[in-house]
Amino acid sequence: MDLNRRTFIRKSCLACASIAGIGVLSTLVQSCSPLVSLKVMPEQGFIQVPLSHFTETNKLVLLKNYEALDFDIAVVQLEGNQYKAFQMQCTHVANNPLVATKNGFFCNTHGSAFGFDGQVTNSPAKRPLREYPLEVTSEIIKIKI
Repeated sequence: MDLNRRTFIRKSCLACASIAGIGVLSTLVQSCSPLVSLKVMPEQGFIQVPLSHFTETNKLVLLKNYEALDFDIAVVQLEGNQYKAFQMQCTHVANNPLVATKNGFFCNTHGSAFGFDGQVTNSPAKRPLREYPLEVTSEIIKIKI
């Protein structure tokens, strides 16, 4: 195989671009990991979430709305074994649900945003999200509703 300088440079650049593209693509695929969403029924005023749903790449579990809840509940792993559970309702205007984003929670109605700690990061909302009391055991998170 006889390669001239131009062909060699073209093939080398193509190989480097392919390798770089694979790295970028794998990062994008990892960042698009699906949101864990559970439909759970409360028992005796509590909802239980297995800790196994939280991983290195997944720090958020969404408990889907059903008849007993007015809004979804987001369970967030903050640091280590610290978890919080929030009602997915904007505190600016009643009856506005929030959506989970990679940076926290967002209200599509007026643009309020909240961090994963429940605090307001973008107004017009002034109050933090409603937080549910919870307790963590070795295998589950028990949320009082």
